[in-house]
Amino acid sequence: MSDTFTFKAKPERFDDGTWRIKVPVVKHNHVDLDAMRRSKLFGPYANSDMLLGLMRRAVGVALKAGGDEFRSRVYINSEDVPAAVEVDASKFLAVVTVDLSGGFQSARRGVEVG
Repeated sequence: MSDTFTFKAKPERFDDGTWRIKVPVVKHNHVDLDAMRRSKLFGPYANSDMLLGLMRRAVGVALKAGGDEFRSRVYINSEDVPAAVEVDASKFLAVVTVDLSGGFQSARRGVEVG
């Protein structure tokens, strides 16, 4: 099982055919605790107050949004989708999947992966 953060959002479409999607701030309602307990990376932190901070940092690193601090107004643009992100924007709500494995390692070590 890959450690991912998946969310749905409505893409803002522009006249030139491009789009952008706003990334939400990770909160408790985004986390599936059963999946986190089974995770090799996040399992030891599943019942900890540190889980959300680790996930926010991992998402920020995966999106190249500053690594240390997750910015709440991060957008994914159609021209510049990061390598750790997969976007399916074919429907009304786009499904965005962010791979957190590289971001979590850098959050633990304080060094950006990539």
